[in-house]
Amino acid sequence: MVTVAVTDRTTAATFDLPNMAWDAHGHPAMGYLPTDRPHTFKLVGSYTLRWLHQETTFGIFQSAFSGTPLTTCWPSVSSTSACEYVEGHGGWANLSQDPAADVTAASKGSNPIKLVSIEHGKRTEMFTQTDFSIHHQFHVNKSNEAMTLGFEVSAYNLLNQHAVTALRDTPFAGSQISIRVSVAGTRVRPIGMP
Repeated sequence: MVTVAVTDRTTAATFDLPNMAWDAHGHPAMGYLPTDRPHTFKLVGSYTLRWLHQETTFGIFQSAFSGTPLTTCWPSVSSTSACEYVEGHGGWANLSQDPAADVTAASKGSNPIKLVSIEHGKRTEMFTQTDFSIHHQFHVNKSNEAMTLGFEVSAYNLLNQHAVTALRDTPFAGSQISIRVSVAGTRVRPIGMP
């Protein structure tokens, strides 16, 4: 929950525009937020090897997270930060562009962008990462065990695991053209678009 305190009447606390609360069909934009990862797993393990008044610690860190929800957010009000969720949070619009069309054709009224399908509940793939560390520590004063000097080396993503963590969710961001998308005779028109 976000709480905003306004101590002065001349201070505005508008961080979201009103159109961001509704989808393209006039329904409240409800659903999973972009950081939703319902399933997470973290494993941390280490082993300390003591030898010749020295210590070497080996550590392994394994992380596995479920994918994040994909949401198409259509830019509105000539801004890349203000957008409208076309199908609510968690609704992904698969778009296709005519390779022969260009920006000038779109500005003249032709429609180079086609809505292929809409998917609800689509997520990025699972994210996994394995990290490893070695920490070596040795005593520098025989009369005081607390005085040690240590060095650490960490290897992140040791197994070179790859995962897509985000897709471009705001098509046409920064574009000065208006795009109308239609599928099977139904017109989807985001608020703020002609």
